[in-house]
Amino acid sequence: MSKIKYINCFGTSYTAGGGFEFDGDKNPLNNLYSGLESPLTQFNFSYPGQLNKVLNENIKVTNYAKNGYGNDRTFRKIYELVNDKNFNKDEHIFIIEYAGLGRREFWFNPINDYIVSNYWFNFDTLTLKDMVYLANSYGYETKKMSNDLKKYEPLFLEFFKQTLNLKNEIKLNEQNIEFFSSYLNQHKLNYFYTTDIFDSNSGKNFIFGDGEYFKQSNDFLRFSEYNNLSIKNETAGIDKDLHNGYISNKIVGLTIYNKLVELEFIDSNKIDIDWKELKNFKLKTML
Repeated sequence: MSKIKYINCFGTSYTAGGGFEFDGDKNPLNNLYSGLESPLTQFNFSYPGQLNKVLNENIKVTNYAKNGYGNDRTFRKIYELVNDKNFNKDEHIFIIEYAGLGRREFWFNPINDYIVSNYWFNFDTLTLKDMVYLANSYGYETKKMSNDLKKYEPLFLEFFKQTLNLKNEIKLNEQNIEFFSSYLNQHKLNYFYTTDIFDSNSGKNFIFGDGEYFKQSNDFLRFSEYNNLSIKNETAGIDKDLHNGYISNKIVGLTIYNKLVELEFIDSNKIDIDWKELKNFKLKTML
């Protein structure tokens, strides 16, 4: 029996299953994806959901990723898990997507919960763009919550204009990731990366793709981009969403599963991936 009981996934909307908020505010695309997963939920279409499908029922997959959020949430949620009095490191695996700039989390007293602030830089002028969005849960919050947070966006924009510098933000992001990597090692956690933003030669990365039907990458975002596996590609442009599509998330889930079996974290047999069949996949309504 596998000693692992919990697989914990962290990251941005790409890990959360961005673009598949069928149980939130997204229309199911005229049922383009009907029949693939039941029920139509973001989790089921995310790579953690696809990983969950092939695991035995004794291992629980939890997707801690959330649309719009980034490293702040990842650091916080992992810290909470590790410091729980019942935590046993040998029972847990952590799979981490590190995020880039523009995703800062704040505790927000008016709603007694966390919010994320998303902002962008102009890399030509090295200045902050006049855009800030605030959310508690993109794709799942009420209109009232969205409207209430919108009132604070000018305040946050002015604050960021006075406090953020592109070069410093890049350095700070790299610094925080390096420090957190040390934290993971200090606690001897079982952890892996789905992105190669840091520590890509540590053996903590996966190789996505077979090299014949799919170009390979150790970064699941680049893997999807290299192989035109976005939702937009998958739906022939009917949906313009650029998040990783269903087949991309399926491949990521299967790849992670096989590596965990290979490393003997999971007591089972590897799955023989039919790369040709995956390459030829078409949504039924696109035939």
